[in-house]
Amino acid sequence: MSIIVVTLGLLAGCAPLARADAALLLEEPYGHFGAFTATGHAAVYLTNICADSPTQLRRCRNEEAGVVISRYNKIAGRDWLAIPLIPYLYAVEESDEIPLFANPKLVSFLRNQYRRKHLESMVADDPAGEPAEGNWTQLVGA
Repeated sequence: MSIIVVTLGLLAGCAPLARADAALLLEEPYGHFGAFTATGHAAVYLTNICADSPTQLRRCRNEEAGVVISRYNKIAGRDWLAIPLIPYLYAVEESDEIPLFANPKLVSFLRNQYRRKHLESMVADDPAGEPAEGNWTQLVGA
């Protein structure tokens, strides 16, 4: 018992010195099914790691905001994908492009624009030329 108290005391004493370069993002259930379940989604935000592509990571350069790494199935057979923070949250590339207001139509448009520019090799249009359906929408404009 005393070893546990000593360990907890040491950890508490070091807490003010601790610094995190990562955060766990907890999200609400997505879609119609989410209204019936108590589940959601989790992703990891890394402040010093950035993405060259959804599957290639590198150390961030100055002024880059980091990356969100998230697991999704049925997206080009990948187990995880990395999306820069601003596109992950707002479906735009730069913070000065974030809209003040958005409705479902604008969100869909912004997501599709980002997909066409950065994710089309993984999430192509459907045969009718429309944006593909699926979990990819949860990666952009969360």
